[in-house]
Amino acid sequence: MSWSALALAVSSLLGFLLVLRLATLSRQKLYLAFSIYLLFDLFQSLLAFAQKYTNLIKLDYRVTWMGMRAISWILFLWLVYALIESLLVRFPGVLRFARKLLNAAFIAAVLIAAVSAKPEYASLDLSGAHQNHVNQALSIAFVLERMIAMAALIVLGSILVFTLWFPIRMPKNLAVFSVGFIVCFGGELILLLVQSFWVHRSSAIMNVVLISLTAACYLYWLLLLSPKGETASVTLGHSWSKPEQQRLMGQLEAINSSLMRASRRSGNELGHGI
Repeated sequence: MSWSALALAVSSLLGFLLVLRLATLSRQKLYLAFSIYLLFDLFQSLLAFAQKYTNLIKLDYRVTWMGMRAISWILFLWLVYALIESLLVRFPGVLRFARKLLNAAFIAAVLIAAVSAKPEYASLDLSGAHQNHVNQALSIAFVLERMIAMAALIVLGSILVFTLWFPIRMPKNLAVFSVGFIVCFGGELILLLVQSFWVHRSSAIMNVVLISLTAACYLYWLLLLSPKGETASVTLGHSWSKPEQQRLMGQLEAINSSLMRASRRSGNELGHGI
């Protein structure tokens, strides 16, 4: 068994155990999204294993990869927004604004990434007679995945800045999950971007590193997420002094109130316009 296969087996086992652990916790929407993401990741691993070591699946592995990655990114974005909702549930005005801001940031990041990827895309020989349509689609998929990865990194960075700046009290499990999510998926996205520029002969090493990082994150969540963590409360972020914490929370509550009033005015104006 290769190191890549061994790492994948360990990661899959830890992922399955983590799904069972999440079933014991109460933060339904966030953990439901994460559980579905994990189960789909396990399904991808089983499908890849079946295609590589058996003859049960006749589909071209390139077609399978493109379809699986598209669904995986959709689930990932759902998970990001579920996390934001859990972090800002006490501040509906800020939550509504954060959704709009992150939507705009994601679109802007995709456009910026598209411009940065344009020279590489232009250099692809998509019209050569030696390439078939699947290879052409795969080349485009690689470029698109890099765009999405760069956009997702900006989204994760925004979440990190917010959670470290404002001293928000939250359940211990949510703090544990947030830290693990940002470290794990941020690291994976960086490795994904590095891998896209890596020489082909070193891709196997990068795959082992990527799978090992995922397994380490699963183990972290398994060890630290617990039913007791749903009731215990912690503050995530900078160790502000007590007066500074009160000032920052006062600012956040004032911002939330202002955004709520602005949202109501916008809704009323829209209603009158109709």
